[in-house]
Amino acid sequence: MLIRRLGRGLVAVLFGLIVTSLFGPAASADTPRHPHLVFVKNMANPLDSRLYLYYSKPNDPQRYYIVMRAGSGVGSTDDCQRNRGFLPDGTYPVRQWNVPGTPHTTKTTLGGPVWYLGNHLCHGNLNSRTELFIHSNGVRGTRWNGNYATDGCIKISQADRDRLLARWRIAYDTVHADLLVRS
Repeated sequence: MLIRRLGRGLVAVLFGLIVTSLFGPAASADTPRHPHLVFVKNMANPLDSRLYLYYSKPNDPQRYYIVMRAGSGVGSTDDCQRNRGFLPDGTYPVRQWNVPGTPHTTKTTLGGPVWYLGNHLCHGNLNSRTELFIHSNGVRGTRWNGNYATDGCIKISQADRDRLLARWRIAYDTVHADLLVRS
């Protein structure tokens, strides 16, 4: 058990170092200060993937990050499968919406803070995946059931949604960012 836990921790640290090195050194005064997110797909278990938020604090050039468990789809790794598969690889403009309890799509009601990802073509441009979000399951105070399955969006726990929102607001006071999705 201890070896397994240490192994997971080591993998997370190594991955964080690799991702950080891909995005360059710590931010400087002339580095863009908008947040960016990276969603790393777990091909072995789509409901146990990872979402990273990279951000800077006001008057602090250092870049920070938080990592959280995230699911995408309902277990399928096919990014062309509408309402079931992984979010397609690529870059997405992210817009944060914070209207608790308000329907954000025509098909589904998502409550609480959500981040709108727009529409995106799947690999091979076979079809357009629509109504894509980062969300949790309801507004604060509703029970989190531990289910990371979602209709092709990115789903995080309510606690992680609150952490993401807090870092987002404190660091940027903005409503937009970029999301990079990679296998």
